[in-house]
Amino acid sequence: MKWLIGKMWIGLAFVFVFGFLAGPARAEADRKIGVHILFPGEIEAAAEAVGEGGYVVVPISMADWQKLEKWQVFMEEAKKLKLKPILRLVTYADGAVWRRPEMVDAVDWANFLSLLDWPAGDRWVIVFNEPNHANEWGGVIDPEGYALILKEFAVKLHAKDTNFKVLPAAMDMAAGWTKETMPAQIYLRRVWSRLPEFDDLADGWNAHAYPNPAFSARPRVDRQNNIASYKYEISWFKDFYKTGWTKPIFITETGWSKRSLNEKTIKEYAEFSWQSVWKKDKQLKAVVWFLLNGSPGPFADFSLMSAGELTEVGRWWRGLD
Repeated sequence: MKWLIGKMWIGLAFVFVFGFLAGPARAEADRKIGVHILFPGEIEAAAEAVGEGGYVVVPISMADWQKLEKWQVFMEEAKKLKLKPILRLVTYADGAVWRRPEMVDAVDWANFLSLLDWPAGDRWVIVFNEPNHANEWGGVIDPEGYALILKEFAVKLHAKDTNFKVLPAAMDMAAGWTKETMPAQIYLRRVWSRLPEFDDLADGWNAHAYPNPAFSARPRVDRQNNIASYKYEISWFKDFYKTGWTKPIFITETGWSKRSLNEKTIKEYAEFSWQSVWKKDKQLKAVVWFLLNGSPGPFADFSLMSAGELTEVGRWWRGLD
């Protein structure tokens, strides 16, 4: 009997200790807040804004193929700071227009990204940005062309390493019918028509959930150009494919502009969004604030930092569980 009681105590102690040790690691793995940065050198400041286990989204351009050491330093910092990186592919600017990627670029991208020693786990890569804007896609609106690029990049990345996970480009949900833009729903339907295997190639859903109009609206869940825009996108997916979206969802950009709102109001809006929608949605794996630091520049009004310090909203964002 004594030996049985002894074993029970040992077992309980093991469970307690294991649970105590595993708790923080699990919390880091489940942490869904993140921040978008413009340069890899901002990663330490990003850690200050999101804490251990947070996400950091950063653009990486074709010019960076010659800068392997710079990006390996970024990955080493991500490991040390316990951040989860998401790399967003970009080409290079030609005036006000981003060059359209070529099919052959997929091999070079896969080769370069595979040379980096990433943190353990999934290696998330966003295949370009808001192509329902012509200036993001070589000056043209071409959903069918984007579909082919997405397929080629997904195939090459998956073949290079099974840890690579592909996120399609997020849409601008506020875009309408103009010479330079196409509504997201129409754009996506044309992508899916050209790419029926979309669900097999994309490992997650990617959304830009901005509170529009003017990046300053009250948070609403009943409008497709607001903080729950991804819900509309996956409903379109379900209508098209007659099956629901079951994979992870990432909001890789959201935030409010300070042009017409003060910090107090932005914090109230963001807190409502977090508590009522984002925190509760188990399928939603990341909510990434755009931007950490946009000053000086056109994105200064979105920044979570000012003069090297977290703003009131930034401090609140960091404190989320």
